[in-house]
Amino acid sequence: MTITKLDAARRQLNSAIELFFGDGDSLAIQTLAHASFKLLYDLYGKWRTDGYLARLNELLTPVGWKRLSEVPNFLKHADKDHDAVLADHSAEAVVSTIGIACVLYARLGLEMTPEMQAFDDWAKVMNPDLFEVPRDPDEDLEQAYRESLRVLRDSPWNVQLMTGKATLAMYRDNPHYLRERAERRAKVWRAVR
Repeated sequence: MTITKLDAARRQLNSAIELFFGDGDSLAIQTLAHASFKLLYDLYGKWRTDGYLARLNELLTPVGWKRLSEVPNFLKHADKDHDAVLADHSAEAVVSTIGIACVLYARLGLEMTPEMQAFDDWAKVMNPDLFEVPRDPDEDLEQAYRESLRVLRDSPWNVQLMTGKATLAMYRDNPHYLRERAERRAKVWRAVR
């Protein structure tokens, strides 16, 4: 069975997300997520010319790239820094790597897997201010929604991960829901363009 670079990136990213929601080893998650990110980043540069990588590079800046690559470089290089130590690491440190990899995958025009969609939705719930989620016109409903997000964000890490794991289980058990959702999004995008 042959495995393409895209197959490898998808499998690595799905595994990283599965480990992430399962509160797995943060270094294993980091390794898988970064390997997937790098493959998708390189493939995007070969397959798309929409300027997105330039905007991503601008957003990350040299400091951002250094932070994004610091732990992966620590984990794979020992020729020049054999006595280096990693002060600390947690799964929370991998969130941006997984998130960017999911975005690259989707921007390649591919249907996100249940793992990717669950992570994307979880990230939006955990960081609503980073995403352009429109306000509900019903102010009472909007306030209740924002309060529920605050309660979740203030919950312990294991509770936050449980919501992602439950979302992933729901998406796996109901694949038709993701297809219908993707079709609705496609209609909206076609109407906007």
